[in-house]
Amino acid sequence: MEQHIGELIRRKRKEMGLTLQDLAGPQLSVPTISNIERGVTRHISQDKLDYLLNRLGLSLDELKEVAQEEEELEDFFEIKLDQINSLILNHCYDEAESRLKALEHEERKKGNPTHLCRLTFFRGKNFMYQKKYDRAEWEFHNVIRRAKELHVPEETNLISEAYGNLGYISYYQNNFNAAIRYTKQALKTFNPNGERPYLKGRQLHNLALYYERIGKANQAYGLTVEAMSIAQENNDYYSLISIYILKAIIQQNYYNVEDAIDTLKEAQKFLHLTNDPKLTGILWNNLGENYFLTENYDMAEQCFKTSLSIKHKHLSSEYLIRTFMFLGQISVKRGLFQKGKEDLHQAVELAEKTANHKYLSEALLMLADIYMELEEKDSAQEVLEKAFDLAKKHGFSKEHKEATVLLAQLHEHTDNEKFLKYMGELYALEKEYVKGGII
Repeated sequence: MEQHIGELIRRKRKEMGLTLQDLAGPQLSVPTISNIERGVTRHISQDKLDYLLNRLGLSLDELKEVAQEEEELEDFFEIKLDQINSLILNHCYDEAESRLKALEHEERKKGNPTHLCRLTFFRGKNFMYQKKYDRAEWEFHNVIRRAKELHVPEETNLISEAYGNLGYISYYQNNFNAAIRYTKQALKTFNPNGERPYLKGRQLHNLALYYERIGKANQAYGLTVEAMSIAQENNDYYSLISIYILKAIIQQNYYNVEDAIDTLKEAQKFLHLTNDPKLTGILWNNLGENYFLTENYDMAEQCFKTSLSIKHKHLSSEYLIRTFMFLGQISVKRGLFQKGKEDLHQAVELAEKTANHKYLSEALLMLADIYMELEEKDSAQEVLEKAFDLAKKHGFSKEHKEATVLLAQLHEHTDNEKFLKYMGELYALEKEYVKGGII
């Protein structure tokens, strides 16, 4: 009952036309009553409660009866929000927006600040899933501003979740530094005793992902350990599998491929708990990449074909990029250069279409390897320069360094000026590495 007392007192006070000053007295100050109404103070001593009941002309039995009604209304509100969330997650965006408008109309009459901020949050989420990022950002910033102004209880973790989604949007706009800043703010404002305790694990996973994307493997790897612990504590199996996959990616790119394979096999044990096609497709794809790196091309191909079948049926084209990248690489290893080029051109086309600059830079580097193997130097130079520009612009240190080395190699005996340019670039990258700025 205590969690609804504040709302009940606020409603009754307004019905009686009283201000906070009218209700205050020797036993209760205006700030204290305000905190009670806003839910900041939830545990009220009996003498203060008796004072408020007497001033508002309420009995304890009446309070309990109204509290029961309020709890039922709160449950109904939560069910409606759950329905809206399900519509968003299943791409029923128009229906979700229609229900948000109807529910917002109802809630404006009641004036519950927490409810209104949560509705704004879900409107932002609806825009975010439609990739209408500008509108989503506006809504999430609005959530943060209004939640602060209206003193929405910290226990809701609304501000933290809004910051987390702003980080997510920045990531998809290839602004990794902004994604890191927002996610750090999400973690800073997270209340561990509040609602949705699993959020911290997801935010740590996202922060690790953003660090991995800019080549800061040590920071990323350390965060996965903490994130995994939180996911396990909360039985958040979707996040747990995602963290396993990210951990394997870091192991694959920076440490030990065999460890990455073991990590992915461990993740497979939890797949049946979610049966999520996105995670399943990504996991088989990553396992294929690691088998490729151990030169087990037959096993890798089977993993990629499994991943491709799942992704074609359930996921958007963005999730096909890496599969085509590595199928192209397998063809090259088997001497099928034309088939390799076709698959890699498919990967490049999908990466350009979805504006996935990270995968685009990787696919271009793979394509450049083929052109250099076939001594098609003009084509190699064209794709390498594009990969170089992308990687440098977006801070992809691993791809930046690889493109620099290949361009220096390409010009070593033909263009001394360009050779020296790229060697100078390589020196600057190595200098940053020595300072600890990359790994």
